[in-house]
Amino acid sequence: MPAASAEWKPISAELGGLIDITREYGLPLDRPKRSMAWIKTTIDSDKAQTIHTSIGWVREVWVFVNGKQVYADKNLFMPASARKNPEGRLALTNGAFDLPLNAGSNEVAIAVASNFYGLGVIWRLDSVDGMKIAAK
Repeated sequence: MPAASAEWKPISAELGGLIDITREYGLPLDRPKRSMAWIKTTIDSDKAQTIHTSIGWVREVWVFVNGKQVYADKNLFMPASARKNPEGRLALTNGAFDLPLNAGSNEVAIAVASNFYGLGVIWRLDSVDGMKIAAK
């Protein structure tokens, strides 16, 4: 089977910062099959720095900066012990990590996978001092 390919398409965050991939594009596969989507942005930093961030997702997430994985985690509904606060739902309390940025342009790519609810991410930087984030 040939590998699937897709073009990057702009997506905007909703009020509160939620990037609801499913609302914009639908699920690529019917449940209970596992769907995966990628989103990316560019962050220009005036210096090399590390910024603490909070992230929310449902099921699985991977974060890459300039092609290097900097974070991965799961927020599974079952078993109950695998649920992140609040009760396995998407929220900024799901996880946190330090985002390493080089001086200049940095590509941040986030992959999210789910076989349950839809695909979405909420992500917040603790500070944006000295940074410019791509508008689209």
